[in-house]
Amino acid sequence: MRKDYRLPIIPNGVIMDEASAAKIRDFVRAGGHVWMTGYSAILKPDIGAFDTPQPGLLTDVFGLQTAGFYRAGFLDEAGDEIPSQVTVERGNSQIEIEMEYREILKLNTAECFACFSDGSCAVSVNRYEKGSAWYLAPEANAALFKWLLEETKEALGLEELPALPNGIQMRRIAERQVFVLNTTPREIAVPFPGEYRGDLCGKTFLDQILLPPYDGELLIATDPNQAQ
Repeated sequence: MRKDYRLPIIPNGVIMDEASAAKIRDFVRAGGHVWMTGYSAILKPDIGAFDTPQPGLLTDVFGLQTAGFYRAGFLDEAGDEIPSQVTVERGNSQIEIEMEYREILKLNTAECFACFSDGSCAVSVNRYEKGSAWYLAPEANAALFKWLLEETKEALGLEELPALPNGIQMRRIAERQVFVLNTTPREIAVPFPGEYRGDLCGKTFLDQILLPPYDGELLIATDPNQAQ
């Protein structure tokens, strides 16, 4: 796992082997942050279930173990039907999501970051050496990811990239450097607040770059304090 990854997300990673678990552990130990969703680290590579607490091989990193699961449409212990729509909340911030599967989390060293409306833990965080490991009780859910990014981006030091037109792809290369690519057959104006130098074309751009069809450019912010 590359050290320059800002936030690796492991969605529904049902199979977990020792090599992958070691990479996750080393990444977090060195100061990285990682998210993993429910329905992860359940099976070994031979498709056999772990005979140890789950998430398999990673209970120490995430500081918890799963104690069962709920599946929408089935009955809970009280005989009530488990709903598919649930609310996740943290303080005054909350989101309703559609969910088919969620796990019951038994926290050890982890702390609850966000709860379901019934008070059970929806998202946990465990401070593991220099980094943090976050566990999301539901299976992968795009709406929950988006909400959680808003809730955690400042604490995790994540930068919000500008909205991009359709057909434009962007990748952060290094501090203050991004590569943008036009994948369409038409010229597109791409907004970029601030001043940038095009490393490939040698031009300077202010607040936007005009990308020709199927062309790309490496943009370098001219202001050392500019975040990109």
